[in-house]
Amino acid sequence: MNGRLARWSGFAFVVLLLLQAGMADIPTLDTPIDRIQRFYASHGRTIVAAQIVSVAASIFFFLFAWGLARDVNPESVAATARVRLTGALVAIASLATAIPPISLALASAPSDSTAHTLTRAADVTDAVLFAAIALFSLELFRDAARRWLKVLSVVVAALSLARAVLGVAEVTALDVIGPLAFLALVPVVSVAAIRERLAAQADVSPTPPHAASPQRSSSPDVET
Repeated sequence: MNGRLARWSGFAFVVLLLLQAGMADIPTLDTPIDRIQRFYASHGRTIVAAQIVSVAASIFFFLFAWGLARDVNPESVAATARVRLTGALVAIASLATAIPPISLALASAPSDSTAHTLTRAADVTDAVLFAAIALFSLELFRDAARRWLKVLSVVVAALSLARAVLGVAEVTALDVIGPLAFLALVPVVSVAAIRERLAAQADVSPTPPHAASPQRSSSPDVET
């Protein structure tokens, strides 16, 4: 895979995810069931289109993570594999979040129990996604050579993990800042990767010029 193309995939991921978020705000389980049913009945096509955009964003994130893995710690094969694995988990979890909304949007007059079950599934897959993001961010923290990336990664990991836990508890306190923190991490890392400022700089110390070794002046032997 072309490394430069993979790095630019991070920007495509962010743009598509922002577009998807602006198309439809999926209701959560704290919304009354009758309102959820009316929402999906009225905006079914928009919801399906938004989830298709989300699927495309997931693919771009996978490409981004795959290429990024080589830049974070190019000296370690194990680190490259770990970043790629956790990046793949994020992409798979992101794909899974599209299944419940599409199922509800395509359902013909879903019953209360069906709407409740699929809405609950949407909340759970969302929590799983942020748990995967926390793992990915922690892996960046573990393998990154740059201090600023370690700090940024651990902050995103903490917010994402808290967002996952609160999401299961149906608490919406981090519903905005959690995703925004991750969306900030991706383009920042993409810029650093494009500018080749992720890997550790080799310590290059100027070699002092070798002092010219004094040469003995050979004087001709004087015969006496």
